[in-house]
Amino acid sequence: MLGGPVIKQHVVEFIRGSGIKTDGILDSTSQFGPWTWVVPMGVAQIFATGCGAGSGGAGGTNNATSSGGGGGGGTGMCVFDFPIDVVQNTSLTVTVGAKGIGGTPTVASTAGGDTMIDGVVTPIMTDTGSTIKFLGGEAGTTSTGGSGLSGLRGGKLSPVGSGGATAAAGAAGVAVVSELGNGSTNQTPTILVFAQGGAGGGGGSTTVTNAGGNGGGYPASAFIAAMWTNYSETAATNPTAGTGNTTGTVSRGGGGIGGTSLFGEGGSGGAGGANGSNATGYGAGGGGGGGTANGGDGSDGYLRITYWSAD
Repeated sequence: MLGGPVIKQHVVEFIRGSGIKTDGILDSTSQFGPWTWVVPMGVAQIFATGCGAGSGGAGGTNNATSSGGGGGGGTGMCVFDFPIDVVQNTSLTVTVGAKGIGGTPTVASTAGGDTMIDGVVTPIMTDTGSTIKFLGGEAGTTSTGGSGLSGLRGGKLSPVGSGGATAAAGAAGVAVVSELGNGSTNQTPTILVFAQGGAGGGGGSTTVTNAGGNGGGYPASAFIAAMWTNYSETAATNPTAGTGNTTGTVSRGGGGIGGTSLFGEGGSGGAGGANGSNATGYGAGGGGGGGTANGGDGSDGYLRITYWSAD
């Protein structure tokens, strides 16, 4: 009908450290949440895209002669275009998960926080009747031995890379990708769920004058190239695994790479004696620390709500 209402798409982003951005306009009244968001009149369904926070990378072990590298942190669970039923003019409570903190040789890393939407109608992927939850990455552990630490699970559900033992290299982290629905039929939208575990750390050698093993890695450039057609980042800027080394009195393994999420890049593993680097973007895992060093921090979660309304 001429002169009738116009249906428009709206995008609301919830970003830790910034606030709520609605159609590109930022409200920084509350920068870290939890936030209260009122469902607009006439809206019965929203679509959520986002992730839990990535976990911190594990610190390398603290053994006096043979120190293994720490495992990389796991990603938060990433979800794309998840449909959620809501009731107009009701309040939703939105919490975006806080990043996990990297571990030290004596203190475990912390888990990434869960990203949650409370007050919805659809009781799917919840452990309470009205809360949608995108899980954060799993917390790490500490060890005092010469073996490298395993990576940390992404979204508390994906497999991890195992740590190397006796100067062996750690294994790569493992990604889990699930597609719910079948977008090709134009009947049911495809909902993408993604998580990646961190890579394992390299083991120290039992002969202290020999270098420890390298941390585990994965072909980040291949993963990113599969997601984007035009990809210009050079391989030199991709996260790298830490290399093992020795001081002549301590053989140290390298740290594993943190998991890369759909929204952020994992931290590099630290070389023996060097800290792992922090993750970037959203939902990625921190790099594992080299033997005797600290792991890097993960990155915060993220949430974007898309809806359509008559304006």
